[in-house]
Amino acid sequence: MIEGVEGQIIKKSQNKITIKTISGITFGIFSTIRNIRKLDISKNYFIYTYLKVKEDGMSLYGFLSEQEKEAFKVLIGINSVGPKTALSILDTFTFEKLLTIVQNEDIEALSHVSGIGKKSAGRIILELSGKFVSIQGETPVLVSGEYEDAETGLLSMGFEKSYIDKKLSEIEKKFPDLSAKEIIKKVLKNE
Repeated sequence: MIEGVEGQIIKKSQNKITIKTISGITFGIFSTIRNIRKLDISKNYFIYTYLKVKEDGMSLYGFLSEQEKEAFKVLIGINSVGPKTALSILDTFTFEKLLTIVQNEDIEALSHVSGIGKKSAGRIILELSGKFVSIQGETPVLVSGEYEDAETGLLSMGFEKSYIDKKLSEIEKKFPDLSAKEIIKKVLKNE
C-alpha cells in the first residue's frame, strides 16, 4: 500500500496532479479540484494517498490531510459510491461540513453534489451516520473497518461508548492495522 508520496508537483490538470519524488519516480494522483488548486507547480508537498486496485488497473488518490483520506475510504466503502463520487463529495464539502450534514440528516444539501439524487443522498447519510464518532472532546474522527466492528462488539458487551471511543483512539494510534478481534482483546486487557 502506498500511504503517501512526497515530492515536487510537476503538472496539474482538473482532476489529477503529477508528482516527482526525490528518487525520480513520478506518480499520477487523482484528487479534488479544491486540493489541486492549493498546490503550486515546482513546490514540494507530502500527499496522503490511497491506492485503489481494480481488475482493469490501479489508481492513486491523494489528499492533503489524513482525515480527508479516511473520509474518502469510508465513502468508497458505501455501496454504489465510487472514487469519482467520493471525490465529488469531498470537493463540495469540507470534512466538518460533511459531518454536520450527516448529523442533521440533511439530504437536500448532499443531493446538490453532482451525480447524487435525493434517494442516494439518503442512503449515503444513513450509512455514514454510524461511522462518525467524537473521540476525546470535540474532534470528529472517522471509525472504519476493523475499528468499527470492534466498537460494535464492545458496545454489545456493555462497555460505555465514551470509554470505548477513548480506548479505540489510543489503540489506533499505536496499532492502526489490528483486526477487530485483536482490538477487543487489547481493550479487555486494558492495554
